[in-house]
Amino acid sequence: MDTYFSRYPGVRKYMDRVKSEAKKIGYVETLYGRRLYLPEISTGNAIRRQAAERVAINAPVKALRPT
Repeated sequence: MDTYFSRYPGVRKYMDRVKSEAKKIGYVETLYGRRLYLPEISTGNAIRRQAAERVAINAPVKALRPT
């Protein structure tokens, strides 16, 4: 993963920014304005928190997928 992130540093910045913002406001927003609330993003349970972080990172990107 280190090689990937060194080759594409913007990806790491995006991931860190999205996780930080989601923790602060409790949701992520797609480019179309849909909010996905993430109540587990601030939990003390590491497994649930990490799952919410993955959703936070993936949801805005997946929303761009054509149906």
